[in-house]
Amino acid sequence: MKRTKNLEKIFYNRISRKERITFVIFNLLFYFLIFCILAVMTIFWINRVIISNAQNEIVEALNALNERQNRDGSIDSRVINEVNKRMTVELYDGNNNLVANLGVFGIEREGELKTGEFTLIAANYFAEEEPFSPATQDKVYLLVYQVEVDWLYVSNNNPGPNQGGRSEVKSEVKVVDFYMDVSSELNIRSRMITIFIVSIVSTLFLAFFATFLVSRYAMKPIAEAFQKQTDFVSDASHELRTPLAIVQSKLENILSKSDSTILDVSDDIVITLNEVIRLSKLTNNLLTLSRSDREKIALELVEEDIYKLVLQTAEPFVEIAAMNGKKINFSCEEVVGLIDKDKINQVLVIFLDNALRYTDEGDTIEIRLKKGKDEFILSVADTGIGISNETKQHMFDRFYREDKARNRDTGGRGLGLAIAKALVNVCNGKISADHNTPKGTIMTIVIPLSSVKENKNL
Repeated sequence: MKRTKNLEKIFYNRISRKERITFVIFNLLFYFLIFCILAVMTIFWINRVIISNAQNEIVEALNALNERQNRDGSIDSRVINEVNKRMTVELYDGNNNLVANLGVFGIEREGELKTGEFTLIAANYFAEEEPFSPATQDKVYLLVYQVEVDWLYVSNNNPGPNQGGRSEVKSEVKVVDFYMDVSSELNIRSRMITIFIVSIVSTLFLAFFATFLVSRYAMKPIAEAFQKQTDFVSDASHELRTPLAIVQSKLENILSKSDSTILDVSDDIVITLNEVIRLSKLTNNLLTLSRSDREKIALELVEEDIYKLVLQTAEPFVEIAAMNGKKINFSCEEVVGLIDKDKINQVLVIFLDNALRYTDEGDTIEIRLKKGKDEFILSVADTGIGISNETKQHMFDRFYREDKARNRDTGGRGLGLAIAKALVNVCNGKISADHNTPKGTIMTIVIPLSSVKENKNL
């Protein structure tokens, strides 16, 4: 196969940089989407847990206060102070006047609350023992729950110096506001969001460089396929051009001799006919390979005596070999199995045809057939010119020829072994080439005796 450009150059020159950048961008978008989904789910879960726990604490505090009311419906301030140290509770009478603010902190907020609903607000937080001023306040986040009640709030007043003992003051309470400080939880949530954002950005940067590097390997099969397609078209055009040029030349020669008889131009006609036959074989081979690429080729399995099939296929080649001073020997076992007769026959013909082409007078060709455990092994070994290690690696590639001039003299086009490989793949078998000892080549196929009915796509 032509190697006018190596794979690296094809990758950079023919598979455009734009395609690789598109590949990278789509991967980054995929990573970004995955991370965003994970971030949203995690933050939603954290937020739900935080809010749910705070809501449960407020509800538990309300239930505890209801349970600890006195028989007359009154409730003591000490009971409220013991409920939850993280809460501030504000009590209002029927006129919406503040009766008491019980908690560690005082609250300065704006706006009205909705009764029976949980609300998250930002409020000013200030210590009760300090005078309220902008310097002593702090912004906090509170989960607020307002509920209507029917309590009697009992507060203890310290008497003056001329008065007796402590006095109790009872006030009606109609509305209670519970304030739960969730600033620390929301700070944790904010930190986690920050961590997620930093992680996403860092991962995207890493993914960009990693994907750009991986794209070289990801697009390698595309580059190889592109190279094969380019070489295939180039070589096919070259193979078609030569016989077409000969046909055109000979036909023009015939037309220029309008007064000549058929006998006079018979040589031109014979040459033209031979080139047409070459073109017909070449196009049939190209169609076979094209069909193997785009669709599954059905197996026609029949019970066959493979030994007799080998003898029948090799018979005409034995005569041709004898005419050229060559010899074909057989080393075959009796093998019977379920095979596709036509495909095995075609592969053996290709092997024998190549063996005759690349052996000289006095060389020997040996056909070997033996049975394995669940397969049969068919080999054609010759003592011809052999193959180089480079040829061994590429000899099943389409149009590959180690010495194109030599192949053109022998009629080779570099398609036979590519077709043989396609047919063996259809039969779910294996094909290989190796060096013969002391010289020559061994072509081998290993085919299952009971082939799978659903053959692999080529």
